[in-house]
Amino acid sequence: MSIDGSRATKWVLAAAFVTLTIASLAPIRSNDYFWHLATGRWIWEHRALPATDPFAIASSREPWINDEWLFDATIYPIYKLGGHSAVSWALAIGTAALFCAMFLVVTRRAGEGAAAPLLLLIVIAWYGAEAWLRERPSAAGAACLATLLILLMRPLRPLTIALIFAITVVWANVHPSAILAPVIVALWVPRRIDAIAASAVALLVNPFGIAGVTAPFRLVNVIGEFHNEEWSPSTPGEFPLFYAIVAATLLLFVMRRRREDVSRVLVFLLLTALAIRFCRNQALFFVALPLLAGPAIPPLNVRMQRLAAIAAAAVMIAILANAWLSTGIDASKFPVDAVARLRASHLPGRIYNTYGLGGFLIWSFYPERRVITDGRNELYVEYNRDHDHAIRDINQWRRFIRKYDLRIAVYDYNRPAVRLQNGREVPPARVYFPPSEWALIAIDPAAMVFVRRDATQKRY
Repeated sequence: MSIDGSRATKWVLAAAFVTLTIASLAPIRSNDYFWHLATGRWIWEHRALPATDPFAIASSREPWINDEWLFDATIYPIYKLGGHSAVSWALAIGTAALFCAMFLVVTRRAGEGAAAPLLLLIVIAWYGAEAWLRERPSAAGAACLATLLILLMRPLRPLTIALIFAITVVWANVHPSAILAPVIVALWVPRRIDAIAASAVALLVNPFGIAGVTAPFRLVNVIGEFHNEEWSPSTPGEFPLFYAIVAATLLLFVMRRRREDVSRVLVFLLLTALAIRFCRNQALFFVALPLLAGPAIPPLNVRMQRLAAIAAAAVMIAILANAWLSTGIDASKFPVDAVARLRASHLPGRIYNTYGLGGFLIWSFYPERRVITDGRNELYVEYNRDHDHAIRDINQWRRFIRKYDLRIAVYDYNRPAVRLQNGREVPPARVYFPPSEWALIAIDPAAMVFVRRDATQKRY
């Protein structure tokens, strides 16, 4: 396999693009996607950013620092063009284009005989990142990181520094991980104060000023109070591929021992530490992996090139065999049918919901009605404390229901069983929504809908 733009390389690149596009095509599964989409709709309708949260009952009335607003404002027009399927296709094509672009960039620098192992690395990196590159701002943030690294691989002329400034501005308005930009630039080119300063100043080019830069630190502190699986550490037992790739890459760097790899090693260690601390940061790690580890891959002999090419082809075939081959909303995760029946019932009253369903309910009902909560943890500090106490005691739970005047509940199945005083474990829905007090009015593969019997004149 040649790396000089030959016909064979073009065919390989085309095959990789088609494979990764098909493999990245999947139904909507991100809990936060829907409130991002609703925010984009709000922005376009009002031609402004919401000063406070307009969507939920229990959110705080403090200013909403939405440092992902540009992502929201971008996906809504895509949705308007072709619905949720258009968003799925845009994500799939964008993901495939990103990894293929990285393949082209690295093959031009790696030397003769490295294209086949680089293709294998690209496919493995895609596989590791795919679960995190869903329809959410973190995917756009990861793409900005890759673009920044590609720019740093070029000579730092004034145009390149201007582009670093520009991509950091975009990054700062699509995802809070942009705060890494000046750190990465400093690790890569520690003596280029102009490039470091450009990326640092670019962080301030956002509608919230310095508050938009400091918001990620506040979010981390809030997350520490409440459990969120995406903010959990990456453990070897749960993420063996991640740790295997870290070990293999470190071994590669040690074996090569090239001075030009020092900056890549430093950035690699930074992203590794972040991914270990919070598993959601694996998106940044795997997207950056080809640009950090790829140039260190040595040229292989013909036999090893063939083995690497066969391995890459086998992995791509396996990926295609497990592709979703569908778009739209995943009805096994979101209560599409149950919510449609709730809407048709025209039942009044506030809705209690688990936080993972909040975004879907915001998209389904706003502005006619507001939900109680969603995945924006930083806006629900007081509510989350109330809720955490309420689910521990049934009497507090009833006071909680009355406090927020909740008359309808949309409850998913992914809740841990409740242990009673006698040691018996029962489904949580039977504890919090007992049939004597709540009527089950709708059910589908994703959730159940209950209505308080004393809050409706209908008889169930």
